[in-house]
Amino acid sequence: MEQSAVRTKNNIYLGIALVFVAGFIAYTIRQSKKEPIMQENQKFGIATIIGAGLVILFAVVISDDWVYRFDFLQNLMSSLRIKLFVKEERWNDITYYIDIPTKYVVLTCICAAAYGLTTYLGITPVPRKKPQSSQNASDEIAH
Repeated sequence: MEQSAVRTKNNIYLGIALVFVAGFIAYTIRQSKKEPIMQENQKFGIATIIGAGLVILFAVVISDDWVYRFDFLQNLMSSLRIKLFVKEERWNDITYYIDIPTKYVVLTCICAAAYGLTTYLGITPVPRKKPQSSQNASDEIAH
């Protein structure tokens, strides 16, 4: 009975995520039909959103300590941790060089995806590299 409730909640979360992804894809396709070529901010925004989504998926996949009686959000908020590179092993205690809660990685990626969405919509600018003035000046003198 408890597993059925957990499975139902997980399916609801998956359904909500799929609706958001499908909506964004439909919006992007509709916008791309209106404009012949995507602008730089739109390309950067889509790349950022896709990259953040892939990092979230990767973080959840490599996480440890999944509790099967909890649903996805409960696991994410309370028990999932990314544990990499064993530092020390003593009896029953293992320490890791990298041991962080998965929820912080997911939150960071959600913020990056939100930045990508605002960049896609043209609200925030695409980050640009500052030109190196000393190198450009030496190039102009050499030519």
